[in-house]
Amino acid sequence: MTNNAEYQKQYRLTHKDKKAVLNKRWYEKNKTKIAERQRLYRETHKKEISECKRKYRINNKEKCVNDYKRYLAKHLPYQVWNSMKQRCNNVNNDRYQDYGGRGIIVCEEWLDYKTFESWAYSNGWKQGLTIDRIDNEGNYEPSNCQFITREENTRKDAGKKTRKQVNQFDFEGNLVATYCSTLEAERQTGIDNGSISGNCRGERKQAGNYKWEYSN
Repeated sequence: MTNNAEYQKQYRLTHKDKKAVLNKRWYEKNKTKIAERQRLYRETHKKEISECKRKYRINNKEKCVNDYKRYLAKHLPYQVWNSMKQRCNNVNNDRYQDYGGRGIIVCEEWLDYKTFESWAYSNGWKQGLTIDRIDNEGNYEPSNCQFITREENTRKDAGKKTRKQVNQFDFEGNLVATYCSTLEAERQTGIDNGSISGNCRGERKQAGNYKWEYSN
């Protein structure tokens, strides 16, 4: 008896639980009727609903704008477009030196988001893809861009680096070694390839107590 009483106490449904179950069953049974009533209400009160939405947007303008921006950043190629512009136009962006600083620009037609969005959807954009410039020295424009995965972009970046030989010098100017890429230099010396690249671009004075220069 004791065990049975404890079992009932532990697993019995409360009044609230029973009500929730009944409400769910009732909804499943009548969801078609509910949907039809909601549709009819929206049709017969279209003006009132529209006016309520308009007033809400006016009274909560900042919240609506922020919600819309969050929606764009999460669900649409807006983030791709915004990041592309920041890299090319914002001198305070961490990656400006590699894009805008090298003269890479966003074409005039893509400064309008809707135009870029239309191109993106018609050229295979989907969540998780990144925009890639086919010619690394070219601009962001329809004829020079495509969407690829992050893995493909990483492999492509590695391919670009392997084509740039890098020379290692001591502080007296003597050539120590030549490597086929900054990645190869990192593998051989243990010095971070980002630091080596930064020294080659003139952003750092040295890397690993050596001076580095691209050979081409």
